[in-house]
Amino acid sequence: MRKAAFVALPGCLLGDLSALLRQIQHQGWRLRVFSLDGKPTTTGEGLHLLADAPLENTMPADLHLLMIPGGHYTPDVYQDIRLHRFLRQYDGQRRWIAASCEGVVCLGAAQLLGGVAFSAPASVRTNYEHILRHAVYRPQPITIDANIISSDGTNPVAWMKAVKDRIDLEF
Repeated sequence: MRKAAFVALPGCLLGDLSALLRQIQHQGWRLRVFSLDGKPTTTGEGLHLLADAPLENTMPADLHLLMIPGGHYTPDVYQDIRLHRFLRQYDGQRRWIAASCEGVVCLGAAQLLGGVAFSAPASVRTNYEHILRHAVYRPQPITIDANIISSDGTNPVAWMKAVKDRIDLEF
C-alpha cells in the first residue's frame, strides 16, 4: 500500500491540497497527518486537525509522497528543528515532495532548495528572499525540479495532475 503524508503546520491552508487529498484518498492510499508535536493543529481556515503522530516519531522512509501546504507561517514554524530534521530525512529518500505557496519556505529553511527551481506567489519570493536566495524562482503556476513539485496556488487541479503524473497515481 502506498503512503502519503500531509504536514499540518499551524496556520496551514487546505485549499491547494483539497484536490490532491481527495484523489489520494479515492485511490486507497494511506494518508498520515503529522504535526510538529503530535497535538491538534488549527488551520488558516480555523479547522482543528488531529495529527496521527508528531514529526519526531515518524519514519519518512515508508512514505511515497510528502505534502507541505502553504499557509501563514511564523518563523517559529518554518525554523522548527523538528520540521527540518524530518524534511531532510524524507528528502534523503528522493521521493516526491509537493509544496504549495509558503510550503516552499519550509523547504528553503531546511536548506533543501539550493539550486532547485520553485514556484510560489511573487509575495513569497519577496517576503522570504533571505530564505529562498539559493533557489531559482519561476514565475509560473507549477514547477517540477529535482524531487519537488511546487505550486503558486493559482491552479490546484493542475498541481494535483502534475503530482499524479510523477507518482503514477491512476486517477
